[in-house]
Amino acid sequence: MVTKVADARRKAFLESKEKFGNIEQMTKAFHTSKYTVWFDAEGDIKCCSKESKEVFDKKFNSAKFTDSEVAIFKNSNWGLYRVRTDDKVDSVHYIELRPIDDIITKQDDFLSEIEKGSVRGADIKVKVAGKKFTVALCPKVIKEYKDVDPDTAVIRGQTTLKFYFTTYKEPSFLEYNFNVPFRKLLVDKTITVTLPYEMNQSSIYTVKLFDKYVRI
Repeated sequence: MVTKVADARRKAFLESKEKFGNIEQMTKAFHTSKYTVWFDAEGDIKCCSKESKEVFDKKFNSAKFTDSEVAIFKNSNWGLYRVRTDDKVDSVHYIELRPIDDIITKQDDFLSEIEKGSVRGADIKVKVAGKKFTVALCPKVIKEYKDVDPDTAVIRGQTTLKFYFTTYKEPSFLEYNFNVPFRKLLVDKTITVTLPYEMNQSSIYTVKLFDKYVRI
């Protein structure tokens, strides 16, 4: 599967080179082209890229946005934003901040608290140490996805692991939200980020995509 993806990228590169003539023109065209943002019926952002993604074309709606429009969420937590379709013109779309209540209580999402316990049989383990938050894949997930190209990998149809820090045992009181791209986690195996402040006493909730999450 990795070979097929690599071949497809090589083919796309050669086609672009032939079209634009040289690398400089290719780069210029890339930076001036618009992003495609794929989203579901609720406006949840599923993917954002300047490259074609046939796998997303088949499953989700899409709209074009400029670099400045995408900048609002590109390096942030995607779960905090959504794509809204204009009330009068269905071909016009906006990227907007999602209401806090909507972040926590989405219709089809069930939040589960990640509690402390044994890592035996776990799929995902997380750790909070002061202002550091670490997410790691456990061996059985690494083994399960070892032959899957990270760029096309999904878990139960999703490409993002979502984590919500709340007041202790109070999922309605959101303190911080962080999304982990599944493809990045497959590549790095462990991801550590800096939180805005120490959150050792906060509860952590997630939209449960794997069978077992554990907090260590």
